[in-house]
Amino acid sequence: MAVIRNLAVIAAACLLFAGVHSFFYHKKKARVLIFSLTKGYKHESISDGIAAIKRMQAKNNFEADTTTNPSAFTSDNLRKYKALIFLSPSGDNFFTREQKSAIQKYIQEGGGFVGIHSATACLYSWPWYGQ
Repeated sequence: MAVIRNLAVIAAACLLFAGVHSFFYHKKKARVLIFSLTKGYKHESISDGIAAIKRMQAKNNFEADTTTNPSAFTSDNLRKYKALIFLSPSGDNFFTREQKSAIQKYIQEGGGFVGIHSATACLYSWPWYGQ
């Protein structure tokens, strides 16, 4: 009987250790989306900016996806990301009404936003973005 009890205690300890190990060492990394579409002036530093953010991934426990495609801005897709990084985009009117709505909802529900350099000089005909 003592053998069975000892085996049960050992099994429980192993399960507890596996759960703790899984929580601390296999925690899902946060993801960010880097958006760098240019429909005007294209900054040469965009590729360097992407490379710099990618280098920060390992040290800061996140993953970065990149896109120049506005179709990535849907409510379903944005749920995957902790933050959006607008890296020197340029131009105007590249988001549809639905995509703008998805971005607004994402931000209003607590999603992060980082605007780098010309992120403040794009989308000038979208009043909400300029606020």
